[in-house]
Amino acid sequence: MTRLTARQVQTLRKPGRYSDGHGLHLFVQRSGTRSWVQRLTVPGRGRVDRGLGSVDVVSLAQARAWALDNKLAVKRGEDPFAGPRRSTMPTLRKIAGKVADSNRARLSPGEYKARAATLERHAAELLDLPVDRVGKPEVLRALERVWTSQPGTGRKLRTALGALFRHARAAGLIEGDPVAAVAGALVPQPAVREHMRSVPYADAPAAMKRIDTCRATLSAKACLRFQILTAARPSEARLATWGEIAEDAGEWRIPACRMKRDREHVVPLVPAAVALLDSVRSLRRHDGDDALVFPSPQAGSGSLSAATVVGVMKSAGLAGEGSPHGWRSTFRTWASERADADYAVMETSLSHAVGSAVERSYSRSTFLDKRRALLDAWSKFLAGDVAVIADGRLSLRPTTPP
Repeated sequence: MTRLTARQVQTLRKPGRYSDGHGLHLFVQRSGTRSWVQRLTVPGRGRVDRGLGSVDVVSLAQARAWALDNKLAVKRGEDPFAGPRRSTMPTLRKIAGKVADSNRARLSPGEYKARAATLERHAAELLDLPVDRVGKPEVLRALERVWTSQPGTGRKLRTALGALFRHARAAGLIEGDPVAAVAGALVPQPAVREHMRSVPYADAPAAMKRIDTCRATLSAKACLRFQILTAARPSEARLATWGEIAEDAGEWRIPACRMKRDREHVVPLVPAAVALLDSVRSLRRHDGDDALVFPSPQAGSGSLSAATVVGVMKSAGLAGEGSPHGWRSTFRTWASERADADYAVMETSLSHAVGSAVERSYSRSTFLDKRRALLDAWSKFLAGDVAVIADGRLSLRPTTPP
């Protein structure tokens, strides 16, 4: 059997596994990270991969000594991985802390706390285990407890755990991802389509006034009003940055990475939306393009949370009438019934796909001018004007309520 040499341990860079005997391997990742991994068949557990630490921390001689001890323990019918850790392998909790810190800048305080709470509430027994001791059976048990009884929580837990194991794998601490490995063992969840409550369009002007005068913070109120004026999704407005605002062109260019359809969406900015942006310039935290348009009012925090924007509806006394996302339905109903807008223009305003894949391949129009006219009419309707159809074209005139 060919064994590794100390020089090979220091010079091998090609990704792969390099065997040294007794189940010990040098694991070289594409990122260049190199670590020791031992593969053994453990009584009662089956085949187990255990990390013994980074090459930078654990020498070849030390890794061999531990590997031999573990192999002998297995021959005696023992589980060498059940005892105290001898390596520097971090716990899953420590990995969770690193992942959370890396996400702190882009998450609102509420979202940051919610992710940590999900792990503590539903996977507490895993957090204090070394990351390489958390395998498929442990992950599956944690997910199955909530997967069918609380589907939303189950998906959140899977996402949170998946982020931890992807980090650990990238750091060379483990070779496989147990979350991805158990995906096929989970019972398929039924698709549930929720219809968001929406404010009736006839009540929309009065609702906008209540939003504008409620006691919520300027950033939160402006965020909801901007979302309504642009017919955008709540998350698109909450995470909007000044770098996405093309002021000269009068456009809000939402990058593909933030869109549901993974395609850039250009939103025409009508005068009411431009005026709203002017009203929140003082909230800008720095001059970079990634500065949030609607930052959380808490110092050092990231974006507004979804709950904060929902709170604006509550503060305005509209919680029973509709949700932030429901405003898109309000706009769509108004555009159809009062503006008699073209179907493709309405759907494109909502960033919905129009027509079949073949039709879309031939029709590349974004209806930007027509959408600008429609959103301008929408903004004036919300301000108290009434849209009037004349000769098949949309026109506006100030009126007094009947």
